[in-house]
Amino acid sequence: MGIIEANEVLRHAYGPPSKGTFDNKEVNDFIGEPCERVSLKEAAKAQFTTTVAAEAFAVKRWNSYID
Repeated sequence: MGIIEANEVLRHAYGPPSKGTFDNKEVNDFIGEPCERVSLKEAAKAQFTTTVAAEAFAVKRWNSYID
């Protein structure tokens, strides 16, 4: 299911969002501001670290169901 289909399903199930739901001043303060650039090597390392941590958590949780 794509994003559009998921949106349609949620809108059908919950109705349209109330007015002002997406009005967030904190987000508006960041629009247009430059973001910090990260090297490809740093990004790959961060992604790898996150993946390893997520897999370790999943294995730990799976093992808790088995025991």
